[in-house]
Amino acid sequence: MNPGILYGIGLGPGDPELVTVKAVRLIERLNHIFIPRARGAEHGLASSIAGHYLASDAEIAELDFPMMRDPDEVRQQWKANCEMICKLLQSGNDVGFVTIGDPMVFSTYLYLLDAMKGLMPNFLSVTIPGISAFSAAASLTNFPLGFRDQAFTVLPTSDDAAIINKDLQTDGTLVFMKIGARLQSLVEGIEASGNIDRLAFVARAGLEGEIVLTDLSEIKKLDAKSGNLSVLLVRVERKGE
Repeated sequence: MNPGILYGIGLGPGDPELVTVKAVRLIERLNHIFIPRARGAEHGLASSIAGHYLASDAEIAELDFPMMRDPDEVRQQWKANCEMICKLLQSGNDVGFVTIGDPMVFSTYLYLLDAMKGLMPNFLSVTIPGISAFSAAASLTNFPLGFRDQAFTVLPTSDDAAIINKDLQTDGTLVFMKIGARLQSLVEGIEASGNIDRLAFVARAGLEGEIVLTDLSEIKKLDAKSGNLSVLLVRVERKGE
């Protein structure tokens, strides 16, 4: 018996209509779908999107990826998750692992692929790309991400304000992701920088409660929860250099 294939399936930024045709066909076909449960907002969103296309007899399993301080507990949880998937693959079943956005951009799927190698080194995987949140945000605000010869940089928002300030000195278009509770630090960094030519903040793109702002004074009024499922696009132009 040939082993099954692990499919990493990108669901896009949240709007079920922004899931690719290929992803939909796979979700409809697969009998085993795993959904990560690392953070409440993203978990609920992934379940909701995939739910539009699941076969009625599909088996859905939620995998916990808790944010633990104890590295031994983290390894044990990852091993348990991978063992569930390996068992199905070794029995000849194809398995889907869904994730919002694109599986190759700051996704739990990346860690899963790495962890799987320790248990099943020769497993087969196929990754289905998804529309990234920053692409959706750029489209909502007509914000060019790559323009002429300008640099285009995607960054995780740091917990360290000094790193944020350093990032904001990079020329070109910057995309800040994984903002969450760091939104206030990011806003403060933007205020302190004298090089911002344009910016756009988008949260919950294409979903109920969507936020689209292009004025820093309005972004400053947001509470910390608004940083969830959000991206901030910044155009940096050095003045006088």
